[in-house]
Amino acid sequence: MKIEIKHIIKKIKKSKIIEKYPKLNFGSILVVFLSFLFITMSTFTRIPLFHLAMPEGEFLNFFQLFGSEQEFSDFIKYFYYIPQIPVTLMVGAILGPSMGVFAVLIYIIAGLFGLPIFASGGGISYVANSGFGYILGYLFGVFFSSKILRGKFSFKKLLFATISGILWIHIVGIIYMSIVLLIKQQPFISLFGWIWVVTGMQILYDLIFSFITLYIGRFIKVLLWPIME
Repeated sequence: MKIEIKHIIKKIKKSKIIEKYPKLNFGSILVVFLSFLFITMSTFTRIPLFHLAMPEGEFLNFFQLFGSEQEFSDFIKYFYYIPQIPVTLMVGAILGPSMGVFAVLIYIIAGLFGLPIFASGGGISYVANSGFGYILGYLFGVFFSSKILRGKFSFKKLLFATISGILWIHIVGIIYMSIVLLIKQQPFISLFGWIWVVTGMQILYDLIFSFITLYIGRFIKVLLWPIME
């Protein structure tokens, strides 16, 4: 069984299909629609994870930070991770730059037209949400990460595509968030709080999970190719 799996993986890695982009036809449109549903489902999927954090009040008692009364659990904060970014980048790996961006556009337009498929609902008023920039960043992340993945496979290229996709999403998200908070005349210090909540807590997990999903996306592309060809 192990030999068969290795043979399949080796065959897929050498497949020339991964160097091609799907054409616009009924099959590829069907995969785009399924990708839209998959992105939507990932929005409401919550994975319990943790991150390191400074215990409350420790900045005021810095010299006692590593005192005998402190336990490792005091530095752990738990939160629910939403795997939408890894899933969206995987869609790009499957569909390529153009069709991948098309799938993301369908998701954005459907949400702005009122479908409650964003994390906090939907509707045109969502453009005033400070986190909407991250959703717009999906367009850039999908386009550039899938562009990088084209051609001969290598883990170096996969890593570069992952980092590029994540950085585009978070940079666009932070810039948009800054503009929204400026328009709302929010205190500048609040920007750092929002960046920590939306980016700081999650970007490491975004990188780890996206690396995995981009790799998986290449295999899914080969399996779906008979439909998209």
